[in-house]
Order: sequence, then structure tokens, then C-alpha cells
Amino acid sequence: MGKKKGDKAGRGSAQAGLVAINPLEVRFTHSRLRPQFSCGRRVEDTLDDLAEGKISVADLPPITLVSAVPGSLDGPFFSLNNRRLFVMKELCRRGVINEVMARVKPPVESKRESERYTIEKCSLTAKLMGVKEAKISEENEPKSSTHEEDAPPDTTADSNTRPDKLPMDWKKTIGDVTVYGIDANSLLPKKWVRDPVISAFFEVLQEKTNAAGKKKIKFIQPPMSLLVQHGNDPSVVGDLTGTDILIAAVNNSSSPECAVSGSHWSLLVWDGSSWSTYDSFNGANDAAAEVLARALHPLVSKDAFSSISANPNPSPQQRNTSDCGVHLLMNTAKIVEPFLCGMEEAVLVDAGAMRGYMLDLLWRL
Repeated sequence: MGKKKGDKAGRGSAQAGLVAINPLEVRFTHSRLRPQFSCGRRVEDTLDDLAEGKISVADLPPITLVSAVPGSLDGPFFSLNNRRLFVMKELCRRGVINEVMARVKPPVESKRESERYTIEKCSLTAKLMGVKEAKISEENEPKSSTHEEDAPPDTTADSNTRPDKLPMDWKKTIGDVTVYGIDANSLLPKKWVRDPVISAFFEVLQEKTNAAGKKKIKFIQPPMSLLVQHGNDPSVVGDLTGTDILIAAVNNSSSPECAVSGSHWSLLVWDGSSWSTYDSFNGANDAAAEVLARALHPLVSKDAFSSISANPNPSPQQRNTSDCGVHLLMNTAKIVEPFLCGMEEAVLVDAGAMRGYMLDLLWRL
């Protein structure tokens, strides 16, 4: 993905839907950054390992950028992965790389978001917070913030009424999955859905489809999908003999243990005879989905693997930079709804309705 100093690649050279970008020209959307990635790894440790060659830039997911001009590869660009951008800028300054491959999304449509991504409001530089400052920031973060971590909500309401945000110490165990407050709060507007939420939904649907008994449907949760994608024995997902429908979460994370290091969710489905993907961002996860499908194929079919059908029906496309996980949930619900019945139509077609539905579901289970 990254190139050593002196390698040649012009602006706009493409590779699997990515373009070559000089990180020094990309703007941060936050000026002060938390010192750890969402998976807990320190930003400075990652930077040092990259600079020392212990890991490669190619091991990290590509940065996702928002373009200010429709169809333009000349910028300005605004990063949706500020801590990764911080690392890449520093590598440029040290002479380790001079460009990276990035995924460029079109300009946002809403007036509020478009006013946020401006040269005046987004700087070319940013600083890492100290540990104490980061903790204070997390505790005092306003409800309107777009950070992934959330401040504790007001819990003075009736205990039977779901608060707008769940307490940080809230947790719910569903089957083998434990969902914490920070996970559930990723269902709030403009948040990137965390993998325990997806796993919990799969647990609920597994129980319901088993009880319905109409089809043998199996769900592969994000942790298992990531393990298989990264070369682990596919049998870790369990016995798939006689499976009519197989539904698996797909993430483009470079880490088999940390889905939040990725930048996109999609869905992979086996319908008993063929594979298909449901991707809300123009096939951004096609490569990851094919790796997973090829690995799982011997468990569901004796025939040789052929190909994957992309975006059947077609799959609805997200209209912002944060709804890919919600679209995964919506597409899963659409697939299993014929075997369950009773889901409201709005939950199947509206991202906001699905976020609210999932929050209510987690609260009342």
C-alpha cells in the first residue's frame, strides 16, 4: 500500500478502487487525537513499529478520505481516520514513505456535514492528547461529538426507559456475546457500528431461526470471520453440513483480532448454491469477501469455488461515511425476515430506524 521514498506513482493512480495520496496534503477533521486506536494499541507504538520495519504500511487498512469536489482527485481531502493519518504524516516526515493508497468517498450530501469539511475548519496538523487529557475528553465529550467513545449518559430516567445513551458500565450478555455501553452507543447517529453489536444481532437471529425451523441458517460473527480471513482453519466456525443459508460479516481489517482497525463492513451470503455479497459502498469489500468465501466454500459445497455475485437486487448504498455496519444489519434482516415475519418495514429500509430498533432490542433483552 505505502511506497518507499523515491517510488513513482502519480496522483490518482488506482489500485483496487484506491488512489495514491500524499498524506501531508490531507486535512485532519479533529485537531487533538486520542493516543490509542480503538482496539487499544498506542498510536506511537504503531508509528515506531512502522518506522523500524517491524510491520508494514500494507498491514494497516487504507485511510478513507472525503473529497471536497465531486469526481476530483486533486483535493482538498479530509480524513475519516485521523489517528492513521497522523501516523502516515509522521512517516512521510521521517522519509519512510511519500504516499499511501487511500479510499476516496464523494462529498457528503447534508449541509451540516459539508459545512464541517472545510479548509477553514480542518487543519493539516494535529496533536496526540496525553493520557489524562484523553480521559477528560472522553468523560466530557458532548452528545453531538462524532468520536466513537461516548460520555456517560444521564441515568436519572425511569430504569425501564432506555436513555439516549447507555451508561459506560452497562453490559448485556446475549448467548456467548457480551455487549457493553460503548458498543451499544455505537448505534447512535453517525457512529461506526462495533462488532459486538453485530455479533449480538447474529446471536438473536440464530436463536429465532433455529426456533422457526424453516431453513437451516447459520451466522458467522465478526471475530470468526476475521480469523478465517487471516488464514486460520475454517473449521473454527463450526459444522456447516447441510446449511441452507450461511450469513457472514465481512470487515477489511488487517488484524485478525481487531475489527475496529478496519474501515468498512459488508455481508457475505451462501444461499445453498452460490455466494453473493451485500456491500453498501460500491464493492469496497469485494477482495475481503472473496478471501472469506474461498476459505468457507469447502465446508458448504463439494463443487469447486467459482465466483461471487456482487450486490444482488441491488444492495442499497449508504449515503454517509458511517452507515456500513447498519446496512449489514439491514441486509441481514431482509434475508431472514421471510423466515421470521413481524419486522417493521422501516427497519429493513431505513438506517435510522435500524439503529433505534437495535438499541431498543439490546436494552430490553
